[in-house]
Amino acid sequence: MRFEFRNHDLVRINRNFPTSVRSTINVADVNGTISKVTLAFNILHTFTSDLVVTLRSPSGQSATLVNREGGSGNHFLGTVFDDASTSSIANARPPFKGRFRPAESLNNLDGANANGEWTLEIDDVASQDGGLLLSWTLGFMVQRETSKFKIELDFQGGLSPSQRRVFANAAERWSEIITGAADGSSLSLTIEAGGIPIDRGGVPGEGNVLGQAAPTVLQNGLSSNGIMEFDTFDLDRLENDGSLVNVIIHEMAHVLGHGTIWRRQGLLVGEGSFDPRFIGLNAMEEFGVLLGTNRPTPVPVANQGGPGTEGAHWRETTFGRELLTGRLDSGINPISRMSIASLIDLGYRVDLDAADSYDLPDARLLSLLGTEGSGSFCCSPHNH
Repeated sequence: MRFEFRNHDLVRINRNFPTSVRSTINVADVNGTISKVTLAFNILHTFTSDLVVTLRSPSGQSATLVNREGGSGNHFLGTVFDDASTSSIANARPPFKGRFRPAESLNNLDGANANGEWTLEIDDVASQDGGLLLSWTLGFMVQRETSKFKIELDFQGGLSPSQRRVFANAAERWSEIITGAADGSSLSLTIEAGGIPIDRGGVPGEGNVLGQAAPTVLQNGLSSNGIMEFDTFDLDRLENDGSLVNVIIHEMAHVLGHGTIWRRQGLLVGEGSFDPRFIGLNAMEEFGVLLGTNRPTPVPVANQGGPGTEGAHWRETTFGRELLTGRLDSGINPISRMSIASLIDLGYRVDLDAADSYDLPDARLLSLLGTEGSGSFCCSPHNH
């Protein structure tokens, strides 16, 4: 089960002299011990290498997230700290839009009671540059139900050891979300994974294809075998900028059936039109909650982007940064309850509480994201 707690109170970081500031989040009503901690924050600050940022638990345990990284660069915008990433914050560049491994492991905080006061400590060790803590989000994973779902990875080459670890972490994330088949029985999925030349890196923002994925064998309507291939020219870039974890989790969703078996199961209507929709009841109910109507509403599906994107993802101009749209956005890309509910419609048993926090973006945010044309396409038409 996933829990998220946020603090949106602004905290000023004085530029006139070295200073330390603190922001707290009070956690309550979390039953069970922590199995994973993640953290995200937004900090406006010039000369980021002035900052040391530390998370401290209610029991006094701590993990340093940032230790004077980024040189003279500016800001942390949508910066996520996750031990599952192989991209180190020490090797990244401001404004650190992505998912990174912190300076010290957050695993040090596992096994503790989550309840109590958590503190984000920001130490500015120099004068002349200051800024603002805009917000931060603390996430916990607490295992509520033993998963009966397992992904076996069969590596085919073209992947470094660190990239293979990202695949393993992505498989673990899906085992948090999927707990078995709809009838409660166990499921296993074998994925052949590798790196190959797809479009030689393409041009990010102009149709660059990051990867391609699909089920290859279905048993009782669900995927038992699949393939995931990534553009070798993109892999290092994605790992360095902290995007690789999100891309692999996304592509693994296609192997599970997101966008790839919708037609087979009669869940896609209006394909090829201006307004294709997903009509699985569980996803429609969650979309109604997002809209605030609480009425089941067919979910908008991508109507542009070409074969492989169109008709196989949520619509970018509706859902923005949600992980299962057709384009990769920088920074945080959450998996919503709606996306997890759509897996129930495919025939999986899931834990809806494993979803990330997500709200529909407003028009202003969508315009800032540039959803009509920016970003890299996730998928090749080869497997759709």
